[in-house]
Amino acid sequence: MLNVKVTWFFAVVIAVTSQLAVAQLVQLDTVVAIVDEDIILASEVRERIEQIKASAAQRNMALPDDETVLQETLDRLILENIQLQLAERFGVRIPDAQLDQAMARIAAQNGLNLEQFRDALTQSGQSYLEMREGLRDELAIQRVQQGSVMRDINITEKEIDNFMNTEEGIELTEP
Repeated sequence: MLNVKVTWFFAVVIAVTSQLAVAQLVQLDTVVAIVDEDIILASEVRERIEQIKASAAQRNMALPDDETVLQETLDRLILENIQLQLAERFGVRIPDAQLDQAMARIAAQNGLNLEQFRDALTQSGQSYLEMREGLRDELAIQRVQQGSVMRDINITEKEIDNFMNTEEGIELTEP
């Protein structure tokens, strides 16, 4: 009788551990690119491709083959990521008031007030908050591209001297 209980115990343990092992093999998402201090996930690429295809379909535009769309989308996500990291490093902040004005401008361009625009986005399956944050990113990228960040940077002689005395500064100036 004890032998049967031990056998059943091991059978249950093996069954449970094999189920746990299978459960651990489920892949949630994959990293497709590492960009400096950030990553780009396969789900982000898929989501952007879906947006591109939906936009192209709305405008009756033809797209290149899937491989080209995939590569161009990944390239664009990498570039955006780099620019957003630059914006963050330089302290670019888009105030909520500026973002509200930009959203109202987009709504007006579509002949809607802000509330109607929000409803139209929801009806089309888009999130107002996601669009708002996406617009915040776009505005930050524009500021980086326009070089407005560079005007705000003031490097003193002391900062240059301090950098030149660091290991990195010495390496960069070695003959």
